[in-house]
Amino acid sequence: MPSLEFDRRLRRIVDDFLQTVVVVDDRGIPDNSPPPTELAEPDELLGGAAAPGGPGITKLKEPTGSKADSHDLDARELIDAFAGAGMVCSILDPDDAVGTRLTRTAARADLLVIDWWMNGVRGERACELIAGVLKADEDAASRRLRVIAIYTGQEDLVGVANDVEGVLDAAYSDAKLRREQDGLNMTKGPVRIVVLAKATVKLPDPAIRSNRVKEEKLPDRLANEFAQLTGGIVSSVGLRALAAVRQDTHRILEKLGPDLDRGYLGHRIALRRPSDAEAHVIEMVTAEIRAVLSASQVGKAANTEAIRAWLKATFGVNAALGELFSFDKPVTESQVVRMLRDGLGRNEALAAQHEADGRSKGDLKKIRDAATNLFCNTESEAEDSDGRFATRMMFRTSYQKPRRRLHLGTIVGRSGRFWICVQPFCDSEALNPGEVISFPFLPLKDPNKGKVDFVFADPSDTSWQSLALQGSPSDLESIDFEVGVDGFVPASKDHGHYFFRAVERRRFRWVGELKPDFAQRIASQLGHQFARVGVDEPEILRRKRNG
Repeated sequence: MPSLEFDRRLRRIVDDFLQTVVVVDDRGIPDNSPPPTELAEPDELLGGAAAPGGPGITKLKEPTGSKADSHDLDARELIDAFAGAGMVCSILDPDDAVGTRLTRTAARADLLVIDWWMNGVRGERACELIAGVLKADEDAASRRLRVIAIYTGQEDLVGVANDVEGVLDAAYSDAKLRREQDGLNMTKGPVRIVVLAKATVKLPDPAIRSNRVKEEKLPDRLANEFAQLTGGIVSSVGLRALAAVRQDTHRILEKLGPDLDRGYLGHRIALRRPSDAEAHVIEMVTAEIRAVLSASQVGKAANTEAIRAWLKATFGVNAALGELFSFDKPVTESQVVRMLRDGLGRNEALAAQHEADGRSKGDLKKIRDAATNLFCNTESEAEDSDGRFATRMMFRTSYQKPRRRLHLGTIVGRSGRFWICVQPFCDSEALNPGEVISFPFLPLKDPNKGKVDFVFADPSDTSWQSLALQGSPSDLESIDFEVGVDGFVPASKDHGHYFFRAVERRRFRWVGELKPDFAQRIASQLGHQFARVGVDEPEILRRKRNG
């Protein structure tokens, strides 16, 4: 069916991305081949020169009792199946996996498979392992995309899912848990958990028999689950980009080899501020990654063909869109595709669209001014999606490191007001510790339905905030801060938020940091204001010139 085309496109990207899987099970059945070499440390388990699909089994045990009961796992079959899918499969014994061993290994694994009944205990050990992995992810603030499969010999899959739900619900408190209709799949934030039965399990309920999966089919099923977690146009580009970087990692490292070291050291010595060389090396690395992404044409995952497939998968075939506009006639799929292909940003394109389908130019201008509404059911949904997209385009993502610091493009807030720092980078770094420096700020104001310069989620209440820049030199405010021991003004964390403390002890909450290009544009606009020349001239001529 045409609506499945997007799923197929996404699966091809997911298959290129996935590389590693860790299985925790005490009931593996080895075949008659020589035992594989035991791998002692997680670093060896998933790193080094292991070829895709290479066997990695640690302390694989013979099952107790019958060799063919529902709890057994055919380890060799499973390893071969993942090898056929181009993934390294490693099997851990639950005794060894408890604690740091699994969490360290899982941190490098794309997929995690855990048995439910281990060492004679039903579910307790599995829940302990899952909770440990999720806690490690949260502690690292990584929000790692995580697909976890419970692969069990139990018949009561729904009961297993009920127990696992409590573990997942305790993680990522800022996200909402969503459990699907069959009750065996659940998602919360970056984590998706699915409960699957081993091949020999007898499931009395025909509605869930699709969750009985043979070892040889497990790679395909888990890839589908991962696709469910990442199923979007933009995320497809992200996955394709990361897959390209993974595949070309060694080529990138070759271009950044040891032969550059002496040149780097000479460059660093010659600089006025040697620490700047560290940022220059980062730019060098990102340039190589950018070259790989360009050569791999990762943007094709968001081209017109991908969009067509997404529209069909999301809205069905021949969908009518644009209900939020209340037009007399709906916007058809073919019209939307033409808009996406040709755009409405130019008057010529708008006129061509009008000629093609007869829709009034007034309607087309309404669409151009609120195009996201075409794909949403409510105004709030469109506002949220616009806000998220604008934030990703304009703001730098701040992870745990480096520390948040005050410089050009940093936006701060206090008592419902917001400012943007316009101190140049060169005057914000490598300063003398303990020195008091005045930082200039421009206030940001409510646009009142006028021009909007910034959209961001206010950390204080997570609502979307639209602000406009007051760009006149007369609006500048100067605030004194003391330089920290590292040579810049750092933010300190308090109750989940970050604050800069001014010399007069006022605290300003860190809100976000613009990407360098956007921050530099503000500095350029401000500099242009300073460069204006005031002259006396005939008022009649001035009015004619300014329209």
